[in-house]
Amino acid sequence: MADEFIKVAIVDDISDPYKAGTMSCHWPNDPEEFPVHYTTPFYSPPEGNENSTFAGMYAVPTEGSNILVARAWNAHQWFYLGSIPGINFEEGADNEAKITGVSKQPYTSTLGSEELTELSTRPWGVMMKSSGGAKLQINDSASEDKLGWRTTLQSMTKKILLMADNGDFQTFQNEHNDGLIITGDDYTGINGPRSSTLETEGNLNLGSRTGNISIATVGGSEVSIENSASNYDPFNPNEGQVNITSYSNSVNISTKGVSEVIQNPLLPKGIFIDASNFMGVVQIRAGSGGLQVFSAGNIDFNCGGNFNINAAGHVNISGGSILSQSWAASYPPPTPPPGDLGLVELNPVIPMGLPPELKTLNNEEQWPSVPI
Repeated sequence: MADEFIKVAIVDDISDPYKAGTMSCHWPNDPEEFPVHYTTPFYSPPEGNENSTFAGMYAVPTEGSNILVARAWNAHQWFYLGSIPGINFEEGADNEAKITGVSKQPYTSTLGSEELTELSTRPWGVMMKSSGGAKLQINDSASEDKLGWRTTLQSMTKKILLMADNGDFQTFQNEHNDGLIITGDDYTGINGPRSSTLETEGNLNLGSRTGNISIATVGGSEVSIENSASNYDPFNPNEGQVNITSYSNSVNISTKGVSEVIQNPLLPKGIFIDASNFMGVVQIRAGSGGLQVFSAGNIDFNCGGNFNINAAGHVNISGGSILSQSWAASYPPPTPPPGDLGLVELNPVIPMGLPPELKTLNNEEQWPSVPI
């Protein structure tokens, strides 16, 4: 056998705790293990670049694979040439078949890993790496308690495209962890399964040059727009604002009213503009088109201060009852009968308008009083 330089070996263990670039193998008819060195089509040292330990590409077979090994005529080390797919070789007396890709121990752990480091002594499946630190990893790294199944594309400055099979998510991130995360059915992190999160430290711009932009939830719960800025910057008067602007057409806010509160369908819903905890004013400015308010029911105005109406033209107030029509013909106006709210009168005998304590409650105000 001294003149045999290429032989068939069987992989026993690909653990490489000392990062020596070796795996343990044995001959088909000899159980004694011996080291076999990995080989790569290309390799170069890091040359002082801190982002890289080496530049090259390698692939490592799984335990139980049949491989070709070789040694040089002037050396005693054995080197890995390649795997032998689909060909069986005798394995001792029981003739156990060993072919490429058969693993001796199946992976059973479901613990996730979101790190881009090797999890154990088991090497990565396939990796290509440049001298500057850019790399492509197809990883099947695993230990008894953790899995590292993932595919990673990383640039020299740590910009990452990661598809984590055991963590069940994929992410597009820069070196500052700004980016997009998309999760799958089995994801157990804070975002929840089948979700997407887009997050950045700086500005976030969403635009369309020729089409529409839609934000919708179907079968979900809420759509929320919130600005949590402190409004403490004296040099930025717009800090904390929420702006909805149309440069050339209408701004529409509507509710379709297709469903009611399930627990109590009699509780009213509505469109609420609530500035009750705000020290500023709620202001509506209308141009030459005017300001119009239509209601199929009552219109109630209540205020804690003065109620002022100032019109450059007429002030017209009309009531529907017969008594209200006599306002211009008689003074003082007649006293309306009980139950008649058609009279137009200042400081009326009967109370007019809706008292503040009877205001319509919004969803959050209604919910504590809803029977369960």
